[in-house]
Amino acid sequence: MNEKDALAVERFRELLKIKTISGKEEYKAEFESFLPKLKELYPNVFAAAEWERVGEYGILLRWRGRKAGKKPVVLMAHQDVVDCQEEKWSHPPFAAEIHEGAVWARGSVDTKCIIAALMEAAEELISKDFSPERDVYFAFGADEEIFGGTMPKIVSTLERRGVKPLFVLDEGGALLTEMPMGINESFAMVAVAEKAYGTLRIVMGNKNGKTAPERISNAVNIIKKHQMKSRLAPAVREMLRRLAPYAKPALRPVLKNISFFAGAVKKVMDGSADTRPMIQSGIIFDKVRALQDENRAEATFRLKLNPWDSFEDVREYVASLLDADAEITVDIKSEGAPISSWDTNEFRYIEACVKKVFGAQTSPFVLDGGTDARHFAPICDRVYRFGAFNMSTAMRQSVHHENEKMPISSFLEGIKFYKELIKGL
Repeated sequence: MNEKDALAVERFRELLKIKTISGKEEYKAEFESFLPKLKELYPNVFAAAEWERVGEYGILLRWRGRKAGKKPVVLMAHQDVVDCQEEKWSHPPFAAEIHEGAVWARGSVDTKCIIAALMEAAEELISKDFSPERDVYFAFGADEEIFGGTMPKIVSTLERRGVKPLFVLDEGGALLTEMPMGINESFAMVAVAEKAYGTLRIVMGNKNGKTAPERISNAVNIIKKHQMKSRLAPAVREMLRRLAPYAKPALRPVLKNISFFAGAVKKVMDGSADTRPMIQSGIIFDKVRALQDENRAEATFRLKLNPWDSFEDVREYVASLLDADAEITVDIKSEGAPISSWDTNEFRYIEACVKKVFGAQTSPFVLDGGTDARHFAPICDRVYRFGAFNMSTAMRQSVHHENEKMPISSFLEGIKFYKELIKGL
């Protein structure tokens, strides 16, 4: 590793050492220190860009482009991280130590890697007297992990100023080398949609000689056995079309003729934990409890809904499975977002940058999760989700769990991608 790369890694580690844990009062000072640390580490960026705090800890930078009137681009990530049980980690989660060629730290994958890579890319370009053709905004939220209000405030700020982005790029997808269906090719998976989140609550009482706990347990079993129907939505079909040439030989003709083999394709995807969420909304059992009056019981489910299913669709579907006296309510935690088209120059541009930097194929997909990107829907219809890092299955599984780590090689490749992306805007 050369000196320039080593310094970039050290700056990344400095950000990871800041304990920006979501939703806890005792870490306010950590959030307060994040912006000053960014200024210290990336002086060229803060000299060239206008910056402001939005909300309590949100950060918005505007790097002005050479040509007025061109639509800007928004590149985003979040500073905050989830809490962790430090005793379960092999190395301290906020020490950002380097072991086995990787930086071990909470937030190394989700998503301080994006913040650091964006800042490194901009810092280097500015040092070479580069300025983008159009405005580039960097938007860094502070409460994404708790569905907070920082990013909505940033979007409202931009909307009041009449800013309508050409496209938005957030976390969500990644460069994958470990693919399902026997695919050996590397793919940059760029999410064009994400899940809506909520909670389903069912309350039932005693009836016909059956106690409320008995009835609620039966209801839980019925819902577990009868999930919502799978659907091969257009975004999923496009993904399968792009993956088809690289799938197992036996699967290729099936994926190339999805309309004819839709049933078989759904069966294959339903059988994998990696692909099932792409075609099916999740009604995931959470808990049951007896209510205080002892004559009623409650079951709750977590909802993760694909864009083609609404919360009312789910409520009506569950009602169709249960007795008419079941009380069914839905608490919406976050609405989904419209599906962004992959048939755009902007998606193709991201695809071209992927090909140049990684030599990989690109595919749209439906993200089994939620991001701050959904808040941009009112002002932009081209919202994409891709963190430009090579991620193994183990890396993805470490998000929100112990031993999260970012290989140094992946981090440095990510910087190259964001430099390429910004240079050609």
